Amino acid sequence: MVTGGLPEAVDGYRSLSANLPDALQEVRRIQRALLVGFQSDFAKHAGKVNAVHINRVLESVPIQMSRVMDGSVSRFRFRGVIPNQSKFAQLDGPIDWLTKAGLVLKVHVVDQAALPLRAYARDNLFKLYLFDVGLLGCMLDLPFESILNQDYGSYKGYYAENLVAQEFTAAGAGPLYSWCGRQSEIEFVRVFGNAVVPVEVKSGVRARSRSLGAYSEKYAPSLMIKITARNLDRTRSDCHNYPLYLAGRLAGPRA
Repeated sequence: MVTGGLPEAVDGYRSLSANLPDALQEVRRIQRALLVGFQSDFAKHAGKVNAVHINRVLESVPIQMSRVMDGSVSRFRFRGVIPNQSKFAQLDGPIDWLTKAGLVLKVHVVDQAALPLRAYARDNLFKLYLFDVGLLGCMLDLPFESILNQDYGSYKGYYAENLVAQEFTAAGAGPLYSWCGRQSEIEFVRVFGNAVVPVEVKSGVRARSRSLGAYSEKYAPSLMIKITARNLDRTRSDCHNYPLYLAGRLAGPRA
């Protein structure tokens, strides 16, 4: 959650791992350099004007992740990202560019947890995450101690959610979906076999969720999954708990 998964950042940490403060400072230096490199690539491949818009969208992602709905990241808002452009059609190009480049992860929001999920998704309704949680910490300038000690207020919930989106994507689980009810939201819904399974993400060990209760009451799923700071627990047939570090190995009902 500090280094992220980019090879340069990981190698920088490993080269100085005997001295933790120096290793972490090297990681952050590399992350900042990578972000500058991305900005240069925008101009090189997308043109000067488009590059400005692409960079504005990228920089808005960490900020928008702090907009909460029942402890979950809210959908991406178009107003205020690019001056004088507040509609999906105006921002679709930069968002699509970043998505295809793999720099942001798009999670479609559906209002029905039924197959096929894509049929219930709208093009202009989605969440955006960064492709690397280490860069998220860098862009927010979160102190290393805060991340290591899980001491950064409510933002740690969104940080954990970004980590899970990243792990799901790395495991080949895309496209990703989230469910939104009238006053509740489930971070992810995954398809295992012919079943839609809700996946709730919590950064701590306390895993009670009003949203998961609302989802269960409406759909009565045979399996619900929580991803938390608690240990692996699949003793209950209807509710499994995975630790955050195993998010990429999330298994279906038969596992």
